[in-house]
Amino acid sequence: MSVNPFLISRNKTLDYRVIVSPSVIENFHLNSILLDAVFRVPNLDELENQFLYRQIDNKVASGFTIIFRVKIATLKEIGQNSESLLRDQQGREIRFCEGLLFEERLPRKEIKMTHDIFSRIDSLLINYYQDFWKENTSRVGISLPFDIFSDAEDLLEFIELPSFTVRS
Repeated sequence: MSVNPFLISRNKTLDYRVIVSPSVIENFHLNSILLDAVFRVPNLDELENQFLYRQIDNKVASGFTIIFRVKIATLKEIGQNSESLLRDQQGREIRFCEGLLFEERLPRKEIKMTHDIFSRIDSLLINYYQDFWKENTSRVGISLPFDIFSDAEDLLEFIELPSFTVRS
C-alpha cells in the first residue's frame, strides 16, 4: 500500500501551515483543506499523541484518508537534546502534526500501521521541520510516496474522527 507523509506545524513567527505535502495535495492546491482536516477537530487537546483516522471528502478527487498524530513540539524537533517545549513569539506551545495520506477513502480496518512505520515517518520529515524553523520560509516540501506493509501484531489503534467534508 503506497502512502505519502505530511507535516504541519508552525515556527516562532509563521502561523500553522503544511510544511511537507503529498504531491496530490500540492498539485490540486489542497494544503488548506489538509490543514483544516487536521486542526478542525473538537477537543484536539485531549487527543494529543493519539493516532487519529479521518476521511476527507472533496469534489476535486474521490477522497482521501489520513492517519495522523498531533503532539506538542519540543526542542528535539529542531535538533537540540531537550524535552523543553517549543513556543511561538507569544509564548504559546507549538503543535507538531505528522501523518500519512492515502489517495483514496479506506475503511479503518484495512489500514495496518505500527509504531515503527510512524518512526520512519518522523525520520523522513524532521529535517524539513528543522529547515523550516531556521529559514523561516513558507516553501512547501513535497513528500515522496513509500510502501507500507506490516504483518506485525502490535498494530496501532486509531481514534476514528468524523469525515471532513469540503464545502465549496
